[in-house]
Amino acid sequence: MSKADELAKLDELRRSGVLTQEEFDAEKAKLLADIPPSTDSSLPQHGAAEAPQGEGWSQASDGRWYAPVSRPGYPPPSAPVEASTPLPAAVQTRPTSSAPGVEERRGNTSLFVVIGIVVVVIIVVGAVFLLKGSASNSRSSQNTAAQANLQTALTGADTFYTADNQTYTGIYGGSGLSTITAIDTGLSYVPSPAASTDPSTISIRESAGAVLELTAYAPASGICWGVLDMKASIATPVFPGYPSTTETGTYYFSSQQSSAGNCAANITNPGLLSANGW
Repeated sequence: MSKADELAKLDELRRSGVLTQEEFDAEKAKLLADIPPSTDSSLPQHGAAEAPQGEGWSQASDGRWYAPVSRPGYPPPSAPVEASTPLPAAVQTRPTSSAPGVEERRGNTSLFVVIGIVVVVIIVVGAVFLLKGSASNSRSSQNTAAQANLQTALTGADTFYTADNQTYTGIYGGSGLSTITAIDTGLSYVPSPAASTDPSTISIRESAGAVLELTAYAPASGICWGVLDMKASIATPVFPGYPSTTETGTYYFSSQQSSAGNCAANITNPGLLSANGW
């Protein structure tokens, strides 16, 4: 018989009045404490008899005799206390999002991202300015070089003019002892209508032995720089828009050109012209 059946039987005896509440409690405690019930078949199932059945039996107020563990008022044995392993203290965990250092690391990561973006922007902007500055410097340096080279060419031309008996005739490709290409100016010369294509290549045109035109092209700026040297007066202006170019003197001019092919001494018309320099 299972313990459940025995408890049910005890409860039935209690409800029928065979067992008092105290007896029921005692029998129940004994059963739950795993105290094996008596195997003596001479004893009643409920633990009471009409006469004592052994040592320790006592007579109750109802006139019956009870075993020591089942008589009314007998204290039930204490239930054994099972050794228990102390439970570890509850481990409190923080959500991942609030773990120490996580937010700080996230903040640092965000800061690094922002710094990285700022650095990239600075590099890009700096590169743009450098490119613009480089382009500007290139334009400026080419313009300056073209002007300086024209002054050098003019000095060489004056040397030729003096050495060739006060005439520009034959300054380029002539049969005389000295030509502009033989004078050490460090420049290259092309006879007009050939055009200048860079600051160190000079397009040269001579007319009437007393008129000399020199041009040099600056590709970065697209400007054709030039010099007109008049050793004597002539009847018709060299540049129709500038009547003064009939008179003796040195004139400096420039002209914005769409290509190097337009910077030839014989076809260039100045946009600006001055007797005092560029």
